[in-house]
Amino acid sequence: MSAPVGTTLSFAETPPWATWCPGAPIPTDEHGVPRFIRVLPQFAGEALKVREQHLLAAWLLLRAADPAGSGQLSLVAAARLLKQSRGVGWRQARRILQRGAGSYWRIGRGRVFYVRNRTVADRFGINRVSRERLIDSRSLVAPSALRAAFSTTVYATDDSGVPLTRRHVAALTGVCPATQRRYENTYGNASKVAEVHVRLTHREQAGRHGGEVPEELGDFGFYRGKSGDLMRRHGDIRRSHHGLGARGSARRLNRELRLPGSPASKACGERPVRTYFPQPDGTTRWLRAKRALGKQGTRAVAYHPMLDYSVVCRVGRRGQRVWQSVAEPKGVDIV
Repeated sequence: MSAPVGTTLSFAETPPWATWCPGAPIPTDEHGVPRFIRVLPQFAGEALKVREQHLLAAWLLLRAADPAGSGQLSLVAAARLLKQSRGVGWRQARRILQRGAGSYWRIGRGRVFYVRNRTVADRFGINRVSRERLIDSRSLVAPSALRAAFSTTVYATDDSGVPLTRRHVAALTGVCPATQRRYENTYGNASKVAEVHVRLTHREQAGRHGGEVPEELGDFGFYRGKSGDLMRRHGDIRRSHHGLGARGSARRLNRELRLPGSPASKACGERPVRTYFPQPDGTTRWLRAKRALGKQGTRAVAYHPMLDYSVVCRVGRRGQRVWQSVAEPKGVDIV
């Protein structure tokens, strides 16, 4: 069942969740290992940031191997499950169980009692989750394949996605843009659907540069279009090759997170606020600081004021999709 370490998974074959109905037990192979796991994108992103993706994958496997929902497995059965699915020995499987004890499960009386979704959400400080993704269990063998599978959960699973820059994906998952490209080329977990070129009409500052774009802004994809408008090569629309799970689990968890007294309920109405340069010479100071820091300037200096916008799609007269910037953020703030 398990693919050799470093093997590129082929998504041309029928996925294991093609004939699965939500609510039914997850099918297993001849060794009793679930053929796929269900993961929430927010859980995957936060686990990647703190480098606990292997513990989260083990927790998801324990949940998938317990179709009755009893919340427990025997210690021997849990170690055997990790050994068969992760391609490790008994000693490494028990080490994984010991590392996750207290965070994702607790061990007592020869059994493993895994925690609920609510406990993991409170631990990561998540106040809202989206629909779960279905990931092939063969992606759990190689550590890089597991990181690739978890990092691509932020993309939609169909062609009608939203444009996401690699910078924003890195902020959600902690995986740098160069590693994202390498994972997509190696494992093929995501594919590009369309390129997005945004017409910047959200602020007057877009027209202050005259007919030419400063050389420093070219590093961020700014250019002049044929009509003379300031344009930017934005993030592409990509789709992941994961499956979609049921909506019920995400809805139930969101209701629990909104209950009074929960740690996440206090931040439900808050929106992240970014700090930019409000002074007139803010752009000049930002470019000077970036030039002094070199390649690390974009990480050590605040975002450029020109990048403070959200993207909306408008359909043209001929049915083409035209992407424009808006001043007020709508939905996710894309940078």
